[in-house]
Parts: sequence; C-alpha cells; structure tokens
Amino acid sequence: AGCENLVVLNSESCTARELTSNSPYQFKVRVLCEQEEAQSPFSDVAVATMTLPLQAIAPSQVQARMPSSTALLVSWRTGALRDCIFEESVVEASTGQGNWTSPEGCQAITSPN
Repeated sequence: AGCENLVVLNSESCTARELTSNSPYQFKVRVLCEQEEAQSPFSDVAVATMTLPLQAIAPSQVQARMPSSTALLVSWRTGALRDCIFEESVVEASTGQGNWTSPEGCQAITSPN
C-alpha cells in the first residue's frame, strides 16, 4: 500500500507502507501507457533494503520489595520481544541523585523470564 495510483507524470517517489518489519525489500518501477506497446520496461532492481525491526515492548510491573539493610528484590514482567532476539536484561538503580548504575546481583541477566 502507499505506492498505488501514481497518475501524476512527475511522481518520482512514494512511501511503501504495511511492509513486514525486519525484512529485505527490493523495488522496480515502470511507466504504463494507454498504448501497451509504448510502456517502458521495468527499471533495474534497487538494492535490497531492510525495514527496521519492531522494538521489544518495555518491561512492566517493575517492583522493588523484600528489603533488607543492603538488598532489595527487583522483579518485572518481560514485554513482548517482537523482532528482538534476546541477549540480556539490564537493571539499573539510582538513589535519586541522577546517577544510574547496575547493582551487584543484577548484572548479566541472560534469561528473559
């Protein structure tokens, strides 16, 4: 969708929409005429270009609970990964002073659940 009914002679671009994310696409163009014999051949095929991947949904229901004097249990629900091939979750903490760091025990979380 988006590249249809290009009936203005000097139309030289369109936005192809409703494509699949994280997928390669190639395009070619031709000019159609009233007289079929006058139509152009197709252009050379454009180099394949990838659509961007869909971002993973941000984790939700983040909670810090079960406090001790030096620890908190941090939990969350992992959102839909979409086109994300999971590598790790990153947990950062701040005391409200604007500096964010990865606390001990919350590093290299390599399982999405």
